[in-house]
Amino acid sequence: MKRVLIGIVIIFASCGLLWAQEKPELSLQRGHSGQADILATALSKDLRYAYTADNEGSVKVWNADTGQVLRTIYDADAYPDEEDLGKTLSSVFSPTADWVATWDGKGVVRRFALPDGKIIDSFPVEEMKGDGWDPEGFLLTDGRSLYLFNRTRMEKRALDGTLNLQREIPEIFDVSLHYVSLSSDGRVLAVGHEGRLSLYQTTDLELLESKTVQEPLRAVAVSPESDRVAYTTQEEVVLLQIPGLSDKGRIPFDDSWADRGLLWYQGDVYLYTYQWSGKELLARADFAASKLDILEEDAYAVSASVTPDSRMFFGRFGGDSWIYDPSTKERRAFASDIGGFSSFDLHPTSGDLFTGSRQGEVARWSHQNGRVERRYEGLDAWISSVKVSPDGKRLMAADYSSGRVVCWDIDSGATLSTLDLNRGKFADGVVWARWVDSDHYVYSAPRKPLTLVDAVTGQETISWEVEKARPLRADVRNGRLVAGYDGNRLLETSVGGTRDTLIKQLPYGRTCRVAALTYGATNQTVFCLDHRGHLFRWNTSDPAGEPEEIGEIEGHVLDMDFHEGALRIWRRDGKILTVNPEGKVLTSMQLADDNVWGAKIVADGTIVAIADYYKLGFYDAETGLRRGRLVGVRDNSGWVALEASGSFDGNDVGLSTIQFSLDGELYGVDQFLTQYLRPGILAELLPGGKKSLRTAAPLTSSTVKKPPSVRILEPASGAQVSGEKVQVRIEVGARGSGASPPLVYHNGHKLPEAGLQKIDDSHFQYEVELVQGLNEIQATAFDSSNQVESRRDRIRVTAPDVKDRAPKLHLLSVGIDSYGSGLKLEFAGEDAQSISELFQSDLYSTGTRTLLKNEEATQQGIKEAIARLAAVAEPQDAFVLYLAGHGTVVNDTYYFLPQDVQTGSDQELEKTALSADLLGTMLASVPATKQLLVLDTCRAGKLVEDGKIYSRPGLEEVRSHNLLSRTSGTFLIAATKDKDYAFEIPQLGHGILTYSVLETLGAKDGKGESAVTANELLRAVSQKVPELSQKYNGTRQMVVQYSSGQDFPLTK
Repeated sequence: MKRVLIGIVIIFASCGLLWAQEKPELSLQRGHSGQADILATALSKDLRYAYTADNEGSVKVWNADTGQVLRTIYDADAYPDEEDLGKTLSSVFSPTADWVATWDGKGVVRRFALPDGKIIDSFPVEEMKGDGWDPEGFLLTDGRSLYLFNRTRMEKRALDGTLNLQREIPEIFDVSLHYVSLSSDGRVLAVGHEGRLSLYQTTDLELLESKTVQEPLRAVAVSPESDRVAYTTQEEVVLLQIPGLSDKGRIPFDDSWADRGLLWYQGDVYLYTYQWSGKELLARADFAASKLDILEEDAYAVSASVTPDSRMFFGRFGGDSWIYDPSTKERRAFASDIGGFSSFDLHPTSGDLFTGSRQGEVARWSHQNGRVERRYEGLDAWISSVKVSPDGKRLMAADYSSGRVVCWDIDSGATLSTLDLNRGKFADGVVWARWVDSDHYVYSAPRKPLTLVDAVTGQETISWEVEKARPLRADVRNGRLVAGYDGNRLLETSVGGTRDTLIKQLPYGRTCRVAALTYGATNQTVFCLDHRGHLFRWNTSDPAGEPEEIGEIEGHVLDMDFHEGALRIWRRDGKILTVNPEGKVLTSMQLADDNVWGAKIVADGTIVAIADYYKLGFYDAETGLRRGRLVGVRDNSGWVALEASGSFDGNDVGLSTIQFSLDGELYGVDQFLTQYLRPGILAELLPGGKKSLRTAAPLTSSTVKKPPSVRILEPASGAQVSGEKVQVRIEVGARGSGASPPLVYHNGHKLPEAGLQKIDDSHFQYEVELVQGLNEIQATAFDSSNQVESRRDRIRVTAPDVKDRAPKLHLLSVGIDSYGSGLKLEFAGEDAQSISELFQSDLYSTGTRTLLKNEEATQQGIKEAIARLAAVAEPQDAFVLYLAGHGTVVNDTYYFLPQDVQTGSDQELEKTALSADLLGTMLASVPATKQLLVLDTCRAGKLVEDGKIYSRPGLEEVRSHNLLSRTSGTFLIAATKDKDYAFEIPQLGHGILTYSVLETLGAKDGKGESAVTANELLRAVSQKVPELSQKYNGTRQMVVQYSSGQDFPLTK
């Protein structure tokens, strides 16, 4: 039986069958790689799923509304290494997008069912894929048959692979989707040969007619009705009539060497650029006027299709794809993903983690809370090395493309020096760099000798050249340096130049190369391994002495170090060997991952290594079992930390990429937020990390509660609905764990639960007031324990009858400096006043604006203000809720403290404060579907000496904010600090968060961004707050931000 592996899988389980494991598999769903070409695209008939197929062996299933990858489909029996899925020659989706056929580089065609990815058929076509190292082939289908092409032959096969017809044909110019075309009605095949366009009938593959073409063809496309055919050359686009192939029009190009693909759309021919030519255009061919009508100037694509709801679906080089609506010019992107970590290091005293990414990002992760607290600027390509200086005061990183090395002050982030080799090609930059002492480092790069650099000035001081050989490995010990080169050569020297340099040629000839080396117990003994596994020992105290071979090590060796009197050898397959100084293997331990390739560190009983598609793995140093992982996704804009028991942490982008796979069923990780979200897990995984008090039962097949099922029965997705309201019918299934009544969301905003009408135990109805244009309606439910959420069902409908009403911006601004309980702040009231006066937008008319300060901002006063807003707001409106004052966490729940809060006990506080749950309910009561919540609150505990307000642990606050944002469908941004108390900035006259919000919107200096959406505001403020707090307080205050619902503009 064939297995189909769905997703890139992170296994926290013992060995066993795929679906027979007690523990879950955590499936990381990434976009296509940044090197992939998207060969085919499709959208499901119900508009729920987008499908993309690449040339690297995979098919992605996306949520068409959110752009989230749901599944990655490939044949795991044929390609057991998920990092190498081979090559796909061609892919084609059925006309109804219920299956996809792929043709791989081994000459096998497979059909996968959609969306579940199960294999339907698989058959070899070895004789069709051609000879040589770069086979070619192409697939087409009408849903009833498959048509296979190579340069000189075409075949017609049944869907199960049975050969029906074959025909030799004149040589095709290029075997790709641009040179063969099948009409939508399945009657005619068009083929672009060398200098000729030919039409064949699909019933018998007989030639219908052909036409000589003077210029080389670049693309052909038959109309859906088989009555016309278009083709492009480098000079023009031509339309021909069928039958007869008479000219119906020609349009010349103004850039004669452009390569244009063709797409039939609503009776017209559209052109897009598929080979870069300086102009990446999407245009409609107006043959009557002999001109091109330009729609877009950024339409570089490999493939194109038309969706069931009459949009265009493009796939391009670089793994990206997008759905495009020509009528509105709206794009829905499905992004590639080259996230992950290429290098890392740990701070010698604080334990903070420093990472380098494949996109050039260098980041510092706090050992206290497991979150990024600083990013270092200056690099923008693959980071080959990240190293903390021995004294912990400096950070150095190098990139693999441009050849740039940057040194920073580790605390301030100020750049100390930059070395630039001005390279421009991947793998031509700095291969590795390492510290010699806290003031100097050495680096290796192609066509450069091993070089010593002053970290403060960036000046190269000494270099060591060994017959132009490339330095591959190096170790440093007490002022001495040993380096290994290709050609199996060694160099050992004093960095300070106090002793002559020694150069030795190892045995086995210059076809060998050094794979790993290290100093031994002293800097007079060197151990070295070559890539064939020969282990040498060299006594460097005797200049005349030669390295002696002491043993042989099997396997691909990555690195070697000397630890507690023995060699520790790290292999690519995840095996760690200990070898005594005489070359005898003492012990062998296998890590839980067998695909380890990056840096390795052992500290406090924890092994840290890069493994399995650029993830950071954390392992028990005694057993090799994996404790957890840190994963970067979406070009590292998202991250997730995963702990072996099933608990997790991450930002909103990262959490959207993870799924649990258990007993053959996929669960979205966001379905388990309530029970298994545990902020700070990365801090626990790092060496020396302390375990959180928050625990949950390990996530296993016996403990997991199956979420209910939810379906929106009416209206159908894609429908046009009449009137200004719609009745939404919802079906809920309990699935053994009970089910709550459904929660309903409109354009991302949670609707009041009071509006739900129960029809029977499993059917419900909700009347939704619509906005003009697109309306997205979601429904979800929880199990009976209110801990596990169903997968959200979504529909999209348009409402042409809704009147075009100008949206209003409603604002409630609350600021409390003086509390009845004695708590105090300085700028909260002024901040609220500034927000009330300055938070304006040229996109909205003025709605209800309310300011509550101090004695006005009681619990009841805030509730009544929200109620007044709820009475006048409409779905097309926007609502901003700003709360400045004290906040705290009690029993895992965040509370905003109104002016009349009682703080004598936790019980009093819970009754008199505004909990996250209550805030969510109040936000849901306001009909405005565009909502932003700003929490500029200091965490308050008990008043102590000095009048400072000491906070409770902040990670539970982070968790509570996350849940509040998700459940209410609100964009949320909040200030947070790791220190014991929070303070304000007198120099700014505001809290840092409020100042940053106003500055981004241009309210402080009139120089805000030209256009700001809710998401852009969150991103900008997240950058400004740490910078300002570092400048004025010498510490970086971080920001919690969560995006839920649909992004919306705040200013033009």
